[in-house]
Amino acid sequence: IKSTSDEYAKQDVLLKSIETDVADIHVAVVRMRNLSKQVQNLMDLVEGDKTKDALVKQGKSILEKVTKWEEQLIQSKSQSYDDVINFVNKLSANYIFVHGEAGGNVPYVTAGHQLRFNELHEEWIVYKTQMDALLKSEVSTFNELCKTLKVEHVMLPE
Repeated sequence: IKSTSDEYAKQDVLLKSIETDVADIHVAVVRMRNLSKQVQNLMDLVEGDKTKDALVKQGKSILEKVTKWEEQLIQSKSQSYDDVINFVNKLSANYIFVHGEAGGNVPYVTAGHQLRFNELHEEWIVYKTQMDALLKSEVSTFNELCKTLKVEHVMLPE
């Protein structure tokens, strides 16, 4: 293999960047799933209590937004290798594809690899910003409503 140390370094930077974003996506999805469980459990406890209807309504709104958000990041419907035919890959899988293409023994990072990574990274930043906004606004409002209604609030695990 006739490759320079600069070519290996360029490949390493790209692969590490992809790995960082994929890990961030998966951690964020798990975090939001934990949030959803807490919201759902709290709603289950107060559902049927007419004085808590506003809390249930807001909880359902949060759950819907989290579900739509997650559906853009990962394909949770795939169960087997052939399911890629039935279900469209999402952001995480697209990153993994680029990693596989750029991660060969020969450090050949093309402009296309870099461009695709940049596109995926920009898309991830949009979803990360959406998650942060949801946590800061709606979950905060949900917790305030819990306090007002004297219901223990949801704590987001770190």
